[in-house]
Amino acid sequence: MTESIQKAIRFIDEVEKYRESDSHEFFLLLRENRTLYSILLMNHRELNKILKYHNDEQIVKRFWDSDNSFRFKLQKNIIRHLSNYLFSLFSVVEYSRSTLEKYLKANPDIYSKFENEKKAFLLNSKHKFIQDLRNYTSHNTYIKIGSQFSYNIEWSEPRKTIYIFKKELLLWDGWTSASKRFIAQSEDKIHLNEIINSHFEEFLKFQNWVFLQLLLVDDSKTIQFILDVKDIYARAKENNQVHLLLFKDSYLRYIDYILVKARLSR
Repeated sequence: MTESIQKAIRFIDEVEKYRESDSHEFFLLLRENRTLYSILLMNHRELNKILKYHNDEQIVKRFWDSDNSFRFKLQKNIIRHLSNYLFSLFSVVEYSRSTLEKYLKANPDIYSKFENEKKAFLLNSKHKFIQDLRNYTSHNTYIKIGSQFSYNIEWSEPRKTIYIFKKELLLWDGWTSASKRFIAQSEDKIHLNEIINSHFEEFLKFQNWVFLQLLLVDDSKTIQFILDVKDIYARAKENNQVHLLLFKDSYLRYIDYILVKARLSR
């Protein structure tokens, strides 16, 4: 057996030891968080894509054609993408509740900040409405949407939205009091485009803040994680075994970047 082969075998053993380390477990925690986040981004992007298509002036004539098969098919696709987005959104919420909170509790100061931020965001009426809208489609029926194309001589372009009827929603008795207040304050046609997008921006801001706090829970653990990741990657590169790892050299730049961002968020 040549020396290079022996060296490669020894490195494989080192990789196995690394995979059993706390640093690798922390890497997996961060990776899992960002994977769920990425899936959410993709679902939001797909929802926006079909809404943009729905709002395109080029399809207006076809949309309102006497044969409504095209309109029905497009609205059905929007409902599908909307449902996927809502389920993806709250899979991130459930993951935060089941996994991230446990990790944040190891640092009382950070956990206290997290609880305050969570209450400020999760308990506002818009978020409760979005949450209950997910429950509505989970436990009651699909979200029945309508389409509105509005024209006004004072507008630079027509306004195009999807909406749901207030009276249709209120037939369900599963709304929380916060959601009922939100619905009561809304117009008879509740236009979803702006509600979804403004909530999404707030949600991402909160989730990104939570992600950065993970790096601050235990400074020594975070520093050791970064050192271990860089060390195992350097040795993998030296042994031409980078394919054994779950990250590339770009990840090394990424973890330096997010550590700086995390420290600035203190």
